[in-house]
Amino acid sequence: MRSETFSTTSVSFGNKATHENDGTHTEALTALKVSRELGVWFHRTFGPSKTFAPGAFVPPPDPSAATKALSEELSRLRAEVDSQRTAAEKARIATEEHQRARSSAEERARKEREDRAVWEQIANEAEQAKAALAGQLQGLQAAAAQTTAQITAEIVAKTEVAAAEINIDEASTRALIDEKLRARGWEADTQTIRHAAATRPAKGRNMATAEWPTKSGPADYALFVGTRCIGVVEAKRRNKNVSSHIERSQN
Repeated sequence: MRSETFSTTSVSFGNKATHENDGTHTEALTALKVSRELGVWFHRTFGPSKTFAPGAFVPPPDPSAATKALSEELSRLRAEVDSQRTAAEKARIATEEHQRARSSAEERARKEREDRAVWEQIANEAEQAKAALAGQLQGLQAAAAQTTAQITAEIVAKTEVAAAEINIDEASTRALIDEKLRARGWEADTQTIRHAAATRPAKGRNMATAEWPTKSGPADYALFVGTRCIGVVEAKRRNKNVSSHIERSQN
């Protein structure tokens, strides 16, 4: 549970946003909520309070609203300034801007060369730091290997107790499960590939359809290879009684 949660947050969401410049506001919010729960787990495990209560999650404000308002205000101010300029002023300003653009081309090229040199230096320093950290990591791993079995068992027990208190909401849980199913070759998206959204099995597609109806209630996911259902997935918390949900999976 802990390693899979961390892996999905860092690899699926974090790497995609950092290295591919890709992602949605919903994915960012999901990553934020999951990261918060991992932080709470870490604090309960290694901090002084095993019953630490962080309070309700408060999402950050939508940044697009402020950006839109600022863009509209800038457009309005530009329109006011433009309306007050004479034709001669506009021509003069256009000429000056053209001249500045031409004269700044060399400056931009020079600045780009300087920036490139700086980034190359930073990259070299980063590689050196990476090598130093690798050496420190090897030392720490060697020291960790000498840790007694009793201490290791105590740490594992503490992590299990704290992990039992991880509380991820349904939307974030669904996002994590969707990602795991996609990694295994299934088409999975709880928001769009669900029975209530009129999604139905189709030939040539491997679909994990959410909330598929059964005799004993909707299954979390029904796995379809083409038009044939080969099984269902019931996603439950680790501390839930799984046996009480077996009947639904059988139906």
